[in-house]
Amino acid sequence: MFDSPFDFFAIVIAIVALIFARKAMNQVAALQARLEAMGPAAASATSAPPPLPPLMTFEQTPPPASPGVAAEPPPIVPDAESIAPAAPSEP
Repeated sequence: MFDSPFDFFAIVIAIVALIFARKAMNQVAALQARLEAMGPAAASATSAPPPLPPLMTFEQTPPPASPGVAAEPPPIVPDAESIAPAAPSEP
């Protein structure tokens, strides 16, 4: 009947997928029925998402820095070798 064991597993996976799809459709139908039972205000409130805020475009630039003031240089961090204590010398 099956040419290889993979054919059997493919059929089993297809059946399991159909079972889960049917359960998902039943859940969606139950949720829709609950929303309709809550009334038209609840159904309309959940049908449209709230509007998104406008995105920043390239035309919008940050305010310019004060004239004549240079940006501060980054702080100087010493190397790990200069911080670590020197190894004791052997006598």
